[in-house]
Amino acid sequence: VTAVSLPETPYGVGLPAFDEDGYWDPVFAAMCDNGIAMCLHIGGAFGLLNRPKTAGADHLIVLSPQLSAVTAADLMTNGTFLRFPDLKVALSEGGIGWIPFFLDRMDRHMWNHRWTGLEVAKGKTPTELFRSNFLGCFITDPSSLHVRDRIGIGAIAWECDYPHSDSTWPRSPELLWDEFQAAGCSDADINAITWENACRFFRFDPFAAMTREEATVAGLRARATDVDVSETSKSEYRRRWADAHAAA
Repeated sequence: VTAVSLPETPYGVGLPAFDEDGYWDPVFAAMCDNGIAMCLHIGGAFGLLNRPKTAGADHLIVLSPQLSAVTAADLMTNGTFLRFPDLKVALSEGGIGWIPFFLDRMDRHMWNHRWTGLEVAKGKTPTELFRSNFLGCFITDPSSLHVRDRIGIGAIAWECDYPHSDSTWPRSPELLWDEFQAAGCSDADINAITWENACRFFRFDPFAAMTREEATVAGLRARATDVDVSETSKSEYRRRWADAHAAA
């Protein structure tokens, strides 16, 4: 086990906050002792939004990644990293567009509001803490890739999100490649964002099971020629299933 998923804001789902009465400290200690990353997936903060009764699913789908900033602010301001300086936090599916503004604001806050006495970590600014302990995860974020250096190349990871509707599957590699090219990403940037950062953060060696050549997009697709990559609706799949069983 190299990662554990927890609610991004526990108090949003009726659990104690991360800094409440030391409730989560044994969990954090175990994670640090064993090199386990904490994955905080969007959705756990939905309960913090006071939406109008007329709001549909679109509100949550559009706003949910921005709630990762609430999670990051909670952890940075509540002393978590003073108690657990080695804690690793992946903000799963939170996107990276909010991160540059958040870090600008946090860094400014540290010197402009010195009277609060905030210390996010021993000897680190918020930007330095984010780059050493966080992993921002995105599916498609073309604008934000242009400011990747402000976030920190080592703190960014791409994800596919298959099979959810937020996914870019089955054209994920082509779409991501276009975003990389438009942002002028180097080969080193691309390698870091697509696999190196995630492998380091989660202590995972993909080449223990296959060679580097087999793990490329072309290599993986060559091994999966039996996979249906058509974009088919649930209703169509249900119809096919019903037809197949009726014929049987």
